[in-house]
Amino acid sequence: MRVQKYIVSKLFFICIFCQLVFSTLVAQNLTRIDIKTDQIINFEKYVRAEIVIDEDPALCLGGKIRCRGGFSSKFYKHSYRLELDNKYGLCGMPEEDDWILNANYIDKTFMRHKISFDLFNQMGDNCLAPNSRYAKISVNEEYKGIFVVMQFVGAKFVGIDKKDDAAFLFKEPPIFYRPNTYTPVDLNDPYEQKFPKLKDKNITYLAQNLQEFLHNSSDSVFIENVGRIFDLDNIANWHILLLLTNNADGILKNFYLYRRYSNDLIKIAIWDYDHSFGRDGDNEYNMLTNKVDCNKNVLLRRLMELNATGYKRILLDTWNKHRKSGTISYLNILKMIFANHMAISGELKNNFNRWPASSTDYFDDNNYFQEINIIMQYLQIRIPELDLYFKKLAKENR
Repeated sequence: MRVQKYIVSKLFFICIFCQLVFSTLVAQNLTRIDIKTDQIINFEKYVRAEIVIDEDPALCLGGKIRCRGGFSSKFYKHSYRLELDNKYGLCGMPEEDDWILNANYIDKTFMRHKISFDLFNQMGDNCLAPNSRYAKISVNEEYKGIFVVMQFVGAKFVGIDKKDDAAFLFKEPPIFYRPNTYTPVDLNDPYEQKFPKLKDKNITYLAQNLQEFLHNSSDSVFIENVGRIFDLDNIANWHILLLLTNNADGILKNFYLYRRYSNDLIKIAIWDYDHSFGRDGDNEYNMLTNKVDCNKNVLLRRLMELNATGYKRILLDTWNKHRKSGTISYLNILKMIFANHMAISGELKNNFNRWPASSTDYFDDNNYFQEINIIMQYLQIRIPELDLYFKKLAKENR
């Protein structure tokens, strides 16, 4: 198996070398999006803009734009939230009027978000993550580099029945934190209620009830009801993705919580996975020296400790299914890496001329190819580790 992985890795780099040599033949042309505005794009409010999409023929769309981001806002390369006046399918994706232009500055591969999203989408119909594509972005014809264009996660995206009073969508509500141990960014909207709009109907109490159930219900009440509240197949897939990617930043936050209609089970849609595959979210190197601790999440901890509704078997069967299908495999993710590389290879030089990989924003001066190698080395360690973990779980669950 190790020899096979070594050969596959070497073949990958041979393919990349050949692709670079013949780049004029195989490199893809990224969609160019030029944002034109006579106002300063800021974090506080939207400004009007024209969005020129360099296709054949060129398109000019009306809309508004603002900067977005938390930790990433400190970098000079900003991400943007874009709201179009009319729906349009950017970069060949389904038509939407809300989009995220993710600068993806801290990840020199531009792939960690995208691989994680694509994997989760492959895991099943009840696993939702934004579709994403690459584009080169300019503002008033000033080159800003390679961006990951991502679908905006809203009510439509998760399939909410807007006529159903029991439907909801929250962005990373602090339900996995113990009550009164988390300080929200917005005290007026502590659970980041996205649907229905808070001004139309305040349903914060639903998230508070969930938090109370997760932390304070008796074991018997938890066991009896958790499978009636949460979609445990969806939770198991999320659990596995956290383990696979080592995304410690995603245990308590960086997700959406939603219910589409009355009597629907509550599900997780994922968001923000640059904290993965050998790097932490601030770009610090982490080749599994520090491992994700899913016990920090009260839902996952109680499911495992109590084996509620046979959760260990659900988790084990889910892992085995994805290993058997090849969804979770070195080769599948290698294919993703190569496809992503083919998409952005022709633009890498321009991007890193604009945003050098040796910037003081990073922990080291690794270049793009060294970063790709980190992801590959990480997978060679992590997948076998998890195979052993689940083999042990199988013995315990006989």
